[in-house]
Amino acid sequence: ARSVAAQTSALSSIFGVEHTLNGLNIITHTRTLVIVAECTAIFLMIAYTALILAYPFSIEIKVLALFAGIILIYLLNLARLV
Repeated sequence: ARSVAAQTSALSSIFGVEHTLNGLNIITHTRTLVIVAECTAIFLMIAYTALILAYPFSIEIKVLALFAGIILIYLLNLARLV
């Protein structure tokens, strides 16, 4: 959760959002965003991995789908938080 908070803070700075990072809290002028385990998308990544592994594709396609899918889920989650 700390790395997600730090990365969200860094991306927010790039996009010009004024904020303060205090541990797992991202504080703006109007609200506070508290990063908890549910904000990391880890549960979604686990469910996605289970679905990919259960699907009857070759191991090469599964590895590619896992690699691309996990990265995409992570990036979309960071965009959602920003």
